Amino acid sequence: MGAGILAKGVNAQAFSIGINLPVMDGLLGCWFGGSKGLWVNQVAGGTQPTIVGTPVHDTEYSSQLSLANYIDTNIVAPANHTMMVVAKIYAPTTAAVRLPLFTNFNNVITDGGVSVTALGSGLVFEPAGTQQMIGASYTGVAGAASNANVAVLAAESGLPTSLASADNTWWRTILGKIDGLGVAGTAGNRYIKNLTKGTQASQALVSGNVRDLRNTATLRIGTRGPSGSTVATTEIMLAMLWDRALTNAEEALMYSRIQRYALSRSITL
Repeated sequence: MGAGILAKGVNAQAFSIGINLPVMDGLLGCWFGGSKGLWVNQVAGGTQPTIVGTPVHDTEYSSQLSLANYIDTNIVAPANHTMMVVAKIYAPTTAAVRLPLFTNFNNVITDGGVSVTALGSGLVFEPAGTQQMIGASYTGVAGAASNANVAVLAAESGLPTSLASADNTWWRTILGKIDGLGVAGTAGNRYIKNLTKGTQASQALVSGNVRDLRNTATLRIGTRGPSGSTVATTEIMLAMLWDRALTNAEEALMYSRIQRYALSRSITL
């Protein structure tokens, strides 16, 4: 199946990833950065984002995003989902400053009369460059603590320490997935994949826990959830979100299409 994903005014030949994506089933959002993409959700009938602040469009295909300048997708994280992001990666030198790619991590809520930091889900890089897919879980008891239940992939070696020093060789396609139904392996697994480097890691659902959906903050591109103020500036080319775990074959189809899109801009992924 397929559906149009072009925003009005976007030139299909010059800019589009294609009229149809190879995997449309469950696609909630497809957002392109830069002065041409402008972060419009290209999925026909899809929820449109709120552009918060003033993202800096570095090129026609990429934008700098930060704590006060980001994309609020206005979409609440599904229980199971797959997200793919193309971003420049680096390791910020400031302690505790994370590089958030696509996430709602985290949000302080009240549950059962107790203040709880609901950790949410999404793709977040730690200060040293550690790659993570958060898929929070908890016991299911009101007021219980939220467990990050995170899949962790070691940092790449030789990471630049600032966005300014990250040239085009540091563009990466990063995938995060929460697979509650066992589509791609053990039910409940969380996955983080650096598709550009061919590396991945997984983490099982904490024994006895259930998916923690108490963080109802919407997913944001280029910043963190409502709680906290430590965010490094990112440069992001595109982001995609499905409301299910993709199969490994579907991931490969999407990665191939993204590679072609980037290559048309002289970027190898």
